[in-house]
Amino acid sequence: MKNNQLIALGAVVIILIAYLFTSSNRDVAVNQLGDTMVTLSEIDASKANNIAVRQGEKTVLDLMKKSNQWRLASEHSANATKVDGLIENLTSLQAEKRRVNMDQLDTYGLGKDDIRTIVTVSDSAGKALATVSLGKKGPDWGSAWSQREGKSEVLLVQEGAVGRLVDGDIKAKDWLNRQPA
Repeated sequence: MKNNQLIALGAVVIILIAYLFTSSNRDVAVNQLGDTMVTLSEIDASKANNIAVRQGEKTVLDLMKKSNQWRLASEHSANATKVDGLIENLTSLQAEKRRVNMDQLDTYGLGKDDIRTIVTVSDSAGKALATVSLGKKGPDWGSAWSQREGKSEVLLVQEGAVGRLVDGDIKAKDWLNRQPA
């Protein structure tokens, strides 16, 4: 009797395994997050010569590289750590596609009438190396909502210096080099 039960159980297991193999479409996505990641910018940090941060039409931060040192528009020396962190984040900035209702873009600060934060990195000739448009602050610290021009999508920019730009008011004085001369 025990042998018959073991044989029946084994047959059920084999039938179940066969059913699972035949019913699956064999398109198992192991890394689904990797499939939803989008690269927003890839720049060569050594070519970056100017960083402009605008909110709407107003430029709130303008950084220029002069003699291998970053300076504010006022010619004051900029905090090299902050600028390097921003450039490093922009060298390979990635964001995750999110499923959202495109009628609710205002929720993310990406609506037609919302004021966006635009980060533009240019080379010495003034050619834009990267431009990133940011909406509101994201759910994680240092993250922000974004959207590529002409695309019907909402992206969550990975945590980093770029996302932190929308955490509060951007003030040039926060980017000053406070180290004694």
